[in-house]
Amino acid sequence: MTSMNRNLMFLLAAPMSVAFTVSLICAGSGLHLGFPRLFAAASFILTLLVSLVTLAFDGVLTRASPFVLRSPLTAIVGAMAAGGLGAVLSEGRLPPSMLVSCAIAGAFCMGVCSIISNRIAAGNDA
Repeated sequence: MTSMNRNLMFLLAAPMSVAFTVSLICAGSGLHLGFPRLFAAASFILTLLVSLVTLAFDGVLTRASPFVLRSPLTAIVGAMAAGGLGAVLSEGRLPPSMLVSCAIAGAFCMGVCSIISNRIAAGNDA
């Protein structure tokens, strides 16, 4: 897989999926006055920052370790980046349960990106 496909997977697909999910949740809850758009834009930017950190880590591990080890490690880095970013940006005001939720979402999103990018690479090699 070319590095461009991996970059697109992490830097475009992950933030877009998070922004879309946030928009659906806000639309389903009946929020109005532009809040869903603002929240979706903020989640896109924050997920983009987490994706940058995770992409660099996943790129280093691409050649150094097998997929079975790389995908969980990438998910762990995504969790640490999302939880750490939430803690730093909120200046410690978020309760621990919110930080855990951010970490779980970051782990899931970055782990899925790692798995999908590996599947695309396996399809291109065949």
